[in-house]
Amino acid sequence: MNKERWLKAQATGFTLINNKFATPIYEDDLLKVVGDLLINLEDHRRSNFIGEMLQFHTLRSTEFMSRWIETKNKYNSN
Repeated sequence: MNKERWLKAQATGFTLINNKFATPIYEDDLLKVVGDLLINLEDHRRSNFIGEMLQFHTLRSTEFMSRWIETKNKYNSN
């Protein structure tokens, strides 16, 4: 690829990124969504099955890791 073509593609890429992810365009929408979630956080969490599942399994994995460490330390100290 020649330098001129590369620079043109680079400029096009920057333009696309700046247009697609421009803060002024999406900032108000994002703040509204986050604000609505904060107001209705408990309802959102109850209706978020996958999030609930992930939270449950995260807590369970922590519990089992704690048990494993306890058992390992118990047998290593003897």
